[in-house]
Amino acid sequence: MNRAVGHGRYRARLAACAADVRAAQRLRHLAFVTLLGGALPRPGGLDRDRCDARCRHVLVEEAGTGTLVCCFRLLHLRSGGQIERSYCAKYYDLSRLGNFPAPMLELGRFCLHPDHHHPDIMRTAWAAITRHVDQAKVEMLFGCSSFHGTWHRPSGDPGSGRPILSVFRSC
Repeated sequence: MNRAVGHGRYRARLAACAADVRAAQRLRHLAFVTLLGGALPRPGGLDRDRCDARCRHVLVEEAGTGTLVCCFRLLHLRSGGQIERSYCAKYYDLSRLGNFPAPMLELGRFCLHPDHHHPDIMRTAWAAITRHVDQAKVEMLFGCSSFHGTWHRPSGDPGSGRPILSVFRSC
């Protein structure tokens, strides 16, 4: 995705500087820490990790105001031989993907600002993902997701996440 893509009043673009990445990290902190309680508050109100430096960060903004309404990051892998570089590989055994011969893309830390829920935000985000997949000739898109109410459950019981997780079981 070399240039901005848009739908309706929203535009998606790649982060162009450190300030853009920090804005994404602030939105992630709001979404994953402040609102969902997925972790302890972090210094500076930034949700960041070592994967950030390896990723391309996508910002979805209101075109007229520049307000950040959604963000996510993309990690491009040349093939499954690089799967251990992914965020998902820190938590899941992805070794079976190690022989995948084509480009892969990990989609991660996707979040929406809690005050913005217009459907065009998602349309814009998916258009940006689609453009990147097409341009990079990605053959596998993957990632992991957190469901509210499933954190810190050593028993393995998905709790309130059970209904949505049951959908995946049937796939």
